This record gives sequence, structure tokens and C-alpha cells, in this order.
Amino acid sequence: DEVRQLGLEITPIEEVDASRLASIRSNTNLKMPDAVVLHQALKVNGSIATTDNKLARVAKAKGLGVFKP
Repeated sequence: DEVRQLGLEITPIEEVDASRLASIRSNTNLKMPDAVVLHQALKVNGSIATTDNKLARVAKAKGLGVFKP
């Protein structure tokens, strides 16, 4: 699979994630798509790639790796 060759992991959003997503959204003021990216990375202790400064700042504060192209 080409995605896996890039070292990327696709993770599902599950029903149990809803309350944690709402919490991330309200505590960080990130837009929902960015909150989802952050949540999924936190779930797998991963890293994110983003050009969004706010998302990058919050992700770094939570100990995630951030790649800014």
C-alpha cells in the first residue's frame, strides 16, 4: 500500500472519540478538522505534517512531532 510505504498510518475515528474531540476543540479553539488531526496523532503517539501555525503550536505543546513543509 502506497500510504504505508510513506510511513503513514490511517486511523479510524470511532464513536468513543467524540467526547475527547469535543474537549480538544473547546480547549484549543482549533477548527474541527485540525482537532481531528491532533486527536488522531495523540491516539497513536504520532507526528503531524501541517502548514497551520496554530495546529503546529498546539501539537508541539502536547509533545507531538511536527513537520512544517
